[in-house]
Amino acid sequence: MNEPNVKKDKELCPVYKKCSGCQLMNMTYEEQLRFKQIKVERLMGKLCRPELIVGMDDPVGYRYKVTAVYDFKGGKSLCGVYQSATGGVIDVKSCAADNPKADSIARQILKTANAMKISLWSSYGGQGFLRYAMIRIAKGTGEIMCVIGGTDNDFPSKKHFTAELIKKCPEITSLVFTVCKPDRIAPGTKYETLHGKDYIEDIICGKKFRISPKSFAQINPVQTEKLYSLAIKYSSCACFSFIVNGFSHNTCLPCSRQSLQFS
Repeated sequence: MNEPNVKKDKELCPVYKKCSGCQLMNMTYEEQLRFKQIKVERLMGKLCRPELIVGMDDPVGYRYKVTAVYDFKGGKSLCGVYQSATGGVIDVKSCAADNPKADSIARQILKTANAMKISLWSSYGGQGFLRYAMIRIAKGTGEIMCVIGGTDNDFPSKKHFTAELIKKCPEITSLVFTVCKPDRIAPGTKYETLHGKDYIEDIICGKKFRISPKSFAQINPVQTEKLYSLAIKYSSCACFSFIVNGFSHNTCLPCSRQSLQFS
């Protein structure tokens, strides 16, 4: 497993210090991989000899699930990254980690809301309606789900907003509304389908998956296929009996061919 020959500009993201979403953006991608490799070797070195981290060929625009948070502050409409420590929003027009189409849809939602005078939630004033949008793109099928998070059951001009947004973004195949708590960027318990189906379908490793607004699914489809392929390869290999089995959410991370029993 060879480290990809990729070197990215350290200034790929001009707001990473304010955003804090990507803590290693002061490094090139090659430097990030080396930094993580050292961490893994220090942690696992006494148990096994870790192989090289499998990096991306192009570590830009890999995030196919994007959550854009809205805020109205200082007379300005903001759309960007939520800061849990402050409850505020860092205005980001385009994130290097996000799929560009998702960022474009998030911005169009803001434009449509402003044009229709639908209020944004204000972290300063403690009122307003539009709080966030979660956009998920299915790489395998091209389907796009957009979940709108509002602070009240009464969605202002709901039908008109839906029609205008779909007119501007016809690629959206599923538009869903949920009521959320303004201090938590998390989906509510109830969902209302405004356009299309209440799910999208994606294809990973040749298998079709149905993804609902509440589904857990990997945000990086390219690395997901690499990861699952390695897990399948290692679990079916008859040349060894033990591997390290680590976990990240619901994902198996095979790190080595020895040490801990695979189950």
